[in-house]
Amino acid sequence: MTTTIRASTVETPRVTIESRFMAMGCYEQTKRHLKKGRRVLCQGVRLKYAFIKHLLADDYSIRRLCQTLKVHPSGYYAWLSEPKSARAKDDQRLLGLIKHSWLESGGVYGYRKIHDDLREVGESCGRHRVASSYETQS
Repeated sequence: MTTTIRASTVETPRVTIESRFMAMGCYEQTKRHLKKGRRVLCQGVRLKYAFIKHLLADDYSIRRLCQTLKVHPSGYYAWLSEPKSARAKDDQRLLGLIKHSWLESGGVYGYRKIHDDLREVGESCGRHRVASSYETQS
C-alpha cells in the first residue's frame, strides 16, 4: 500500500501596496498618500516617477519607492535628468502669458477672453490649449 501526500493548496495573499508599506514600517505615515496613489499605480511609468518625485521622495528612499511601484531606480534617475521637451517649454512660456493676462484683468477673465488677448499680442495658440493651461494654473 502506497500513501501519497498531497500538498495542501494554500492561497498566498495578494501583495498590495498597503502590505508593502507595512513591511517597510511606514504604513501609518503614508495612509494619506495611498488614497491619492491608487490611480497612479495603474498608470504609465512616467506618472509613477512624477508621483515618487512630488509626493514621497522627501520622506522615503527612492529605491524602496521604486521597488514598491515596480519601476527601476535607474529609470527614475534617467527620467529626472531628461531635458524638458519643446512642448513643455512652450507650455511654460504660454502659462506665463496666461497668468499675466489674467492678472491684468483683475482675475476676471476666463479662457476665451485670455485667448483673445493672446491673439491680439500675436501669440498663435488654440482656445482649448489656453483652456487646459488655464485650468492647471487655477
